[in-house]
Amino acid sequence: MTRLLLSRIVLISWGLFFGANLAVFVIMLALFRELPGVAGQAGGTIFTAYERLALLVGAVLLIGLATLRLRFKRAAATLAFVLIGLASLTVMASSLWVTPRINQMRLEKQTTTPAFRSLHGRSMLLFSGQALLLLITGLILPATWREGPNTLPATDREKIVPGEA
Repeated sequence: MTRLLLSRIVLISWGLFFGANLAVFVIMLALFRELPGVAGQAGGTIFTAYERLALLVGAVLLIGLATLRLRFKRAAATLAFVLIGLASLTVMASSLWVTPRINQMRLEKQTTTPAFRSLHGRSMLLFSGQALLLLITGLILPATWREGPNTLPATDREKIVPGEA
């Protein structure tokens, strides 16, 4: 697989992940401002759809970054992989524990309870953390496919691909 193809796969996957994250922020703010009566119910559906998309493109992104790292030995690809891994873990945590519980509490009309507010705060923290991790990743992505000398010491390159140092 060429550097150009890999870089495009990584960039498109990152763009979908980060763009969807930002879109959810904007859509939810607009819903709560313009349609507060349906915003909560719609929010559950929107977050569930976002989490499914984020897990899918996060997996593609991790595979692309791992391939870039192994093939072109760019240290920036390692950092991007770690950051996207962390962002994907926050999506997994949210989709497994936070969003289902928030949706259940909404169905049980418990949205004014301290427990709901606490869970909603955790959701916002996870979601904001994803946005920050994705933003930082976007800033370093160009270094993952940049042409030029390898950024890893020769001994590290030999550990990855013997004989190619």
